[in-house]
Amino acid sequence: MKKISLLLLVLISASFVLSGCVGGEEGEVLSNKEVTKNSEENLELSGKAYEEGAAELCDKIADENKKNACKTSIILNKAVSEKNPEECEKIEDQILKSKCLSVTSSPN
Repeated sequence: MKKISLLLLVLISASFVLSGCVGGEEGEVLSNKEVTKNSEENLELSGKAYEEGAAELCDKIADENKKNACKTSIILNKAVSEKNPEECEKIEDQILKSKCLSVTSSPN
């Protein structure tokens, strides 16, 4: 189960880095320095939120997509670690929700 949680965190964290070239406003392009700073701040916030299992820390992330990814990673971790499919229902992305339900509903 730890491997699945870690993989999900890595995948979601990667989305922070990959989407870092566009700012919070539509069409806003950031400099490399700003991208690096924003990515580092977002990763730090999401890492702290993940460690503490505190989705409210994700609310400090300005970019809506990154904020949602942060919250999703915490929900996934909680659902998988507790084998609680009800937590999966909080996930908006249907593919991730389906994967979560599959993992948490399995007899292992």
